Amino acid sequence: MVAHVTRVLQKVCKSTLRFSRSNNMWCPGRITHIHPDKVRVAYQIPGSPADDWFEKELESRSPDLRKAETDRPQEKPAGKQPTWSRAEEVHYREAFNKLLPFSTGKSTLDSDPLAEYLKTSGLPRKVLKQIWIASVTSATEADFDGFGRCCRLVAHCQAALAHNDAATIEVMEQAGEQLRQLLWEKFLDKVPTQMPEFGRPMRSSQAG
Repeated sequence: MVAHVTRVLQKVCKSTLRFSRSNNMWCPGRITHIHPDKVRVAYQIPGSPADDWFEKELESRSPDLRKAETDRPQEKPAGKQPTWSRAEEVHYREAFNKLLPFSTGKSTLDSDPLAEYLKTSGLPRKVLKQIWIASVTSATEADFDGFGRCCRLVAHCQAALAHNDAATIEVMEQAGEQLRQLLWEKFLDKVPTQMPEFGRPMRSSQAG
């Protein structure tokens, strides 16, 4: 049985997904070592820098490990599907189309160019991580609506900083589940008062 599991892993699981319980999402990764009853997985949390990888040793039959499937149906994120304002539709579509040439898909953005673009919002990394989780339904790509959700949430967070919204800033500094809930319940369905701005350096004093 162990030999069979090992052969199956060697054949189909070079590219895999690992479930991160702390982030409550599936993360893209690769099996780097196969032991008789365990495997070592190198994985990356979506929205992290391209060179930011984690390693975890799991049981071969762990429910936190599955083969990556690009055609797996996507699950809707918490919160309603936003209705874009005219200004948002124009602004987000223009930015989305500019990023498409840097991706392999014809109508979706790869995670790397999207992550790099979001970094230029100037928001702390830990805030961008929660924006990603709240917005993007896939670990490897984002369609226009996923991209638009990211942009809308970036706009709300930037506005909170610009207007010194103490309550929101406090939640942003804590990040984690509390920020995720704020993004889902308050901001995702709300048209921002200003369009997001990109091209800024990251706020290193709060990054984490």
